[in-house]
Amino acid sequence: MNRKIVYRKANYKNSYEKEEIKRLYSEIFDIDISDKYDLWFKTNAYGEPLGILAIDEEANKVVGHFATSMFLANINSKLINFRMSMGFMTDVAYRGNGIALNLYKRLKEEIILEGKAKFIIGFPNDVSVNMHLKKMEYSLYREFNFVKIPFLKCTSKFKHIELNEIKETDIGNKTCNAIVHNKEYLLWRFKGTQYIKCISSDNKLFVYTKFRNKIDLLYWDQNVVEKDILELAGFLYENEKVNSVETWNSAEFLDRYPKGERKYHMCINYLNLDSDMRNRIDKNWLFYMGDCELF
Repeated sequence: MNRKIVYRKANYKNSYEKEEIKRLYSEIFDIDISDKYDLWFKTNAYGEPLGILAIDEEANKVVGHFATSMFLANINSKLINFRMSMGFMTDVAYRGNGIALNLYKRLKEEIILEGKAKFIIGFPNDVSVNMHLKKMEYSLYREFNFVKIPFLKCTSKFKHIELNEIKETDIGNKTCNAIVHNKEYLLWRFKGTQYIKCISSDNKLFVYTKFRNKIDLLYWDQNVVEKDILELAGFLYENEKVNSVETWNSAEFLDRYPKGERKYHMCINYLNLDSDMRNRIDKNWLFYMGDCELF
């Protein structure tokens, strides 16, 4: 295909670009993001989204899109901004013309020019992970699997709460790197009736979603231990009447439970960081399913 493709920063408030991005998601991933667009592509607690569009001007259509959202992480007890990649796609009819790689190069330039984010984290799927590693300067950090939490009789008490009842919960775990899960983040991230919030009798917060006979556990406070997870799972099996309570193997104890076959690849692009900062980032991460369930 010999068509002129132009690349420019996305303006997520622009109605034309909004409709084109929604169309791409529908055509490529067969999903309607109308109810998610504002959450994904508006300013969050830590900054504005930054993305690049590939546009076939002659056809007046967006044919590629690569976006990132700003996050704040606790890295070795220091607060550092990073970007999480999302919405990386190329129109099927335009693939094989270098558009995806050009999107990445332009996006990297804009992130470095902006000067706020120190690195990028991405979760490419099985199809695109090789391109991220071989052509886009990402490094594979680790892989996640879904794990099924077993049923044990619940002896603890839990109660459901509303979003506005969430309190400041992030205790600043010093033993690993993590996104800062403060109240501001939680209110932004888990806004919506699909996110069910509950607390234990000792005020530990959990967030999950339910679809048919399955529950996905998206978040729990950093002071939660294995016993708390098992107690919650028992509560959910008994009260939600589901066949499965699942989450990512984010914590070491979760590796003991049955794993699904599908893998989620956590990759890091260090941009222009020196080796000392890379080593800090490579320290063990606590990364919840809910941290990237959006993307």
